[in-house]
Amino acid sequence: IVGGSSPNNANSPSGEREKDWTLDIARRTRTALLSQALAADRNVSVLLTRETDRHIGLSARAAVAREAGAALFLSIHFNGYDGKVRGVETLVGLNNVNRSDDLAFARAIQRRLLAAWRELDPTTRDRGVKEQSLGVLSDIALGNSIASHPCRACLVEIEFMDTPAVEKLLRLHPTSITAAADNAGRRQHIADALAAGLLSQI
Repeated sequence: IVGGSSPNNANSPSGEREKDWTLDIARRTRTALLSQALAADRNVSVLLTRETDRHIGLSARAAVAREAGAALFLSIHFNGYDGKVRGVETLVGLNNVNRSDDLAFARAIQRRLLAAWRELDPTTRDRGVKEQSLGVLSDIALGNSIASHPCRACLVEIEFMDTPAVEKLLRLHPTSITAAADNAGRRQHIADALAAGLLSQI
């Protein structure tokens, strides 16, 4: 399950929205994961928590995973801060019953995403894997308990979209056709990396 951000918490310098960037990446990741799984003769099912621009609360996103009996839940986000900070980070829930499994999942996502980013921009920082209390990664909402914890989950912050360097690489609506094609290719490169991380954990 790939979860995109529905409330808008970050913007690019030109005003593009996190929720639009994440939905684009989530859709691309779904397609990439299905393609990679087919090539590897693996059977997977991928469900997005949203297909359009609509708000879904944090626990409701996790509940989609629980109701679907998902083995993996990846919540996709972009960071924003002061227009200068850069880097890739992946988070797991604090005090999760399946902490070691969640950490292994998060490290797989972080490793592949960071490698993909450094092919696009070697200056991006590795902000690492962190533990944090996050509603979208709540064990209760995901259906995990000490007795049974079927769903492994993490949240990825792909980069800081409020920086000009990141926007230049990934902007959805650049001013030229050439830039649009280049940026789409870079977004696909990111999605391919996320898909590879997901497939490695299935």
